[in-house]
Amino acid sequence: ESMLQSDEVWVLETNMDDTPGEVIGHVTGLLGEAGALDVYTTAVQMKKNRPGVVITVLAQPEKLNKLEKILFKELGTLGVRRWLCARHKLDRKQHTVATPWGPIEGKLASLPEGGVSFSPEFEACKAIAASKGLTLREVHETALKAFQVPPG
Repeated sequence: ESMLQSDEVWVLETNMDDTPGEVIGHVTGLLGEAGALDVYTTAVQMKKNRPGVVITVLAQPEKLNKLEKILFKELGTLGVRRWLCARHKLDRKQHTVATPWGPIEGKLASLPEGGVSFSPEFEACKAIAASKGLTLREVHETALKAFQVPPG
């Protein structure tokens, strides 16, 4: 039995060749706050040998128009490409591990061939690292080890 789930998401994409990096960063933050599933940028070479960036947004159908409006308003882009994309994703659920510095939340994913994998949440690791004067890497690795140790 497969542990893969299927769904569809929308992809929004626009190319920018005249936008300061600070604006791109601001817009990716706004898109995340507005409910985008993911936002990423890709450096590209555009017409007339101009360096540019492609902004890509993954969105649930109900968020599509809101996210597209942010792209038009904040970037002044002249066009946004959009298409429906089928995807597979692992079945996952919330899981918390105990570390010497307190609990760390994460996601537990069921792998297709059996077994599970644990991914600590970045923000939870970052908060503990900052409050305890540790590196993010140290907290992340400790959370992974905490999951691998059997309970009891």
